[in-house]
Amino acid sequence: MTNPLKFDVYLQDPLVAREHPLFGFDEIEIPAEPVIFDGPTSARFAVVDYNAATGVLNEPAKWDAKRGKFKKGGRILDRHFRKKDELQFHQVQVWASLQRALLFFEEGEGLGRKIPWAFEGNRLIVVPHAGYGQNAYYDRASKSLQFYYYNDPNTAGKLIYTCLSADIIHHEFGHAVLDGIRPQFMESHSLETAAFHEFVGDMTALLLVLRNNDFRKKIAEKFGDELSEVRILSGIADEFGRTVKNQAYLRNADNNVKMGDVQTAEPHAKSVVLTGAIFKIMEALSKQYVKRRMKEGESGSARKRHAKTAFWNTIQRMQRMAIQPLDFLPPIDATFKDYALAMIRVEEITNPHDPYGYRKIIIDEFVKRGVLTEAEKEELLKPDYLYDRNEVPFESYFSAYYICQSKENAYQFINENREPLGIPQNRDVVILGTYQAQKTTRQGRRLPRHFFLQYQWMEEVRLEDGSYAEMNGAVVAFPCGGTLVFDNENNLLHWANKPGTEFKNDADLLQQGTERLRNFMDNIRNMIDNNQLGLSEDGAGHLFASTIKPIVVENKNGLLHFRRTPHLNISDSHQKDKSSWDVSF
Repeated sequence: MTNPLKFDVYLQDPLVAREHPLFGFDEIEIPAEPVIFDGPTSARFAVVDYNAATGVLNEPAKWDAKRGKFKKGGRILDRHFRKKDELQFHQVQVWASLQRALLFFEEGEGLGRKIPWAFEGNRLIVVPHAGYGQNAYYDRASKSLQFYYYNDPNTAGKLIYTCLSADIIHHEFGHAVLDGIRPQFMESHSLETAAFHEFVGDMTALLLVLRNNDFRKKIAEKFGDELSEVRILSGIADEFGRTVKNQAYLRNADNNVKMGDVQTAEPHAKSVVLTGAIFKIMEALSKQYVKRRMKEGESGSARKRHAKTAFWNTIQRMQRMAIQPLDFLPPIDATFKDYALAMIRVEEITNPHDPYGYRKIIIDEFVKRGVLTEAEKEELLKPDYLYDRNEVPFESYFSAYYICQSKENAYQFINENREPLGIPQNRDVVILGTYQAQKTTRQGRRLPRHFFLQYQWMEEVRLEDGSYAEMNGAVVAFPCGGTLVFDNENNLLHWANKPGTEFKNDADLLQQGTERLRNFMDNIRNMIDNNQLGLSEDGAGHLFASTIKPIVVENKNGLLHFRRTPHLNISDSHQKDKSSWDVSF
């Protein structure tokens, strides 16, 4: 990073800053850009501070190019700015936080490529004061992140701004990132896929707070390597949780929740299984790093000293462990198991010798959570050749460079390999995307370039056993497809496959596809039973409508498709008479 710009942002939120001044502000560095101007506005973000409740477009923060700072009335908008309730201070807070978060995902230890948005255009619109309400959300249709404000129930006349919570900013940005790289996830009605979206949001918040050098130093000095004692780290959205839910935080990453423990159809409740797994893996790594550095006879003070370095190594490895697998996911209907297998596969590729047993740490945690089985653990821990685990006997071979040059080239490859990929001849295959990534090691060394290809086709399924209420007799789209990952020597590194039921030449794929369809149909029944479905013409396009259902049904050429709405529910369960999302983070 050359000539970085430096900005002060809340490490977590104003409540944490007041109660724990040690963890109040964070000086972050972001790369300088050729063009930054008032707003703030940069190449990928545009802050448009329009308040829909009042109809007012608020004055933007002013860019001082010579000083590399944003100002209002000649005063720099940093931690020393006295009036921290000034809207321009908020604008800089959310913009700078997002700039840093984007870099975290795009750099070599992350995805190693530029992240596209899931809409036409290059800038994600950021609305810091969209209106009054206990809410914040990402919305593809308006190409925006929307943040709201509400009255503090504990202090008369005081407002809480969700745009000042680093956890909420990063959570909502996690949605935007995942929607950009896997837009079909929003078209899924699967609870696990929706929960995975929430997990990526919380994981982003969790990893970015530990990214801060000063924060790691302070928690090492105070807690050593006991991350489970650092409630400021594991508690997500403290101020929001305290003022909305009357609890210490909105969600807790330090948990032992298993798959079978969650009996609700609410995505946030399900997501904590994965968030907890990532936290425990991160904690296990930090302890291992400290243990490897401890010398015989060293005391607890040495443990705290080693923890400072251990936390940095941990967050670097967690960035690779947790972020890089996102590129290895299928393009549709992601499950927690898909993510676990992607994590393990990335480790096999980037750390094949695994001298410290990282893969076993990951596998053991996912087995504890009920994401993987003991039988799958045994299979995954067997010694194997790197390229044999996902071997596909392609009938036609193409160079990875050629495949990723265009969607036309990719289609040619897929079309000529329908048989080994389990794609029926009578279905048209859509190429969802091709891209390349240059990932790096912790030392900054370049790994072999990766090439990615995502494809999809649809089966048509009629709802006709009488258990689908008013949807009985309708024909719905059942998505199938996969993600292929190659290296620059044309070796297949990974195949994340979601088969259908029409390809009869492979018994294993047919069994997997049949099970997928069974789950697909069960999900539709559950959504009907829980009153979660709404028709697109019933107001789904109105972002502020209180009657928006969590899932919208759209009719496209006589075929029904499903789409998730941007509003998120913070309640602990869905009741059958609950007709809409609660409008909140």
